[in-house]
Amino acid sequence: MEQEKTLLTWKARSRPYNPDQEKTRSVILVLGVLITLVLVFAGEWMLIVLMAAGAFYYYAQNKTAPEVVEYSITNKGLRAYGRLYLWWEFKRWWMEPKAKEILLVLDLQSGMMGRMYIPIGNAKEEEIGKALEKYLMNEKPQETPVDKMTKWVGEKFPLENKI
Repeated sequence: MEQEKTLLTWKARSRPYNPDQEKTRSVILVLGVLITLVLVFAGEWMLIVLMAAGAFYYYAQNKTAPEVVEYSITNKGLRAYGRLYLWWEFKRWWMEPKAKEILLVLDLQSGMMGRMYIPIGNAKEEEIGKALEKYLMNEKPQETPVDKMTKWVGEKFPLENKI
């Protein structure tokens, strides 16, 4: 049995983080209040509770800075978040910009999650690509209808530029 060898290691935040989202936050707050008023008149109390829980989650995510995590690519798989993800668990990978960061996106074979998003921080994209190309295919999948709809809504209603 072959021993595990580390090919590349880097440290980065555990998730994308942009603390300067005051404008976005206020737009979402106003939209949330308007939707809540409509739901109060409709008597949909469970939806109001669900929206309050979602608002709390959004607030907690934006007010809490993410921890710094060490990521490693090895000959056995990817070490992240204290776990070894074996190569057979992944389908493909690609790089994607989000929230002023570059993310390594890994498609999972199965499970509830579907995709794993890993910020690359100060690591070089080329080095990560060379290490991953030995084990996985670099291919971005076609956009699904949900991806297309999300992109369209984001272009038509940009939350950052409304105020």
